[in-house]
Amino acid sequence: YFAREMGVRTYVVHSSTREAMEALAADKHPNLYVETTSPYLCLDTDSPIGAYGKMLPPIREPESRKALWDGIRSGLIDTIGTDNTVLTAGEKQVSSGMREAGAGYPTLGTHLVSVLDEGIYRQELPIEKLVPLMTMNPARIFGVYPRKGTILPGSDADLVLVDLRAARTVDPRQLLSRSDFSLFQGRTLRGWPVATIKGGHIAAWNGQLTDDLQRGQVLEH
Repeated sequence: YFAREMGVRTYVVHSSTREAMEALAADKHPNLYVETTSPYLCLDTDSPIGAYGKMLPPIREPESRKALWDGIRSGLIDTIGTDNTVLTAGEKQVSSGMREAGAGYPTLGTHLVSVLDEGIYRQELPIEKLVPLMTMNPARIFGVYPRKGTILPGSDADLVLVDLRAARTVDPRQLLSRSDFSLFQGRTLRGWPVATIKGGHIAAWNGQLTDDLQRGQVLEH
């Protein structure tokens, strides 16, 4: 309401519920941008992840997960984020149970493949519908397009090459993270990256780092 009345661009993070999608269907307007995350899209309360999946807001029931995918189909959701938190199982205190466990989980290593696996093979969405939510849309919203979010001439050569047929069982030891667990550990996902290219340099190939030099630059939006 305030974003609409005052003309202020507003970005809502961590949308996770059916009720949120129902409210957006009535109130979405051009100044309101909405994000969900890959775990909310790919996991629900029926998923056997236990305290590993403790998060604020929490993983929701299957009905809400379905509503999020419907929100992507209808254009209510603008971006799919990671909300990556690098934790070990010990730091998260998983062994202490849901009440004592900390919130947050690592997602970078499974973000792209989990969205592609669920979105293409289970939700039957075209890849053209999914990719902009993780590339072009956030770049536009945060004012770094066309330097980021596209492969136009003159844009930064930040690319991920994906083999949509590649199926692999998730092993946290292969995700290049300090974290020793994954929400998808033991689960077979399809659509793994083959190469990660940063600024025209191949940074990773077939799951192995090839260039770990710091090439990042601060971007002003």
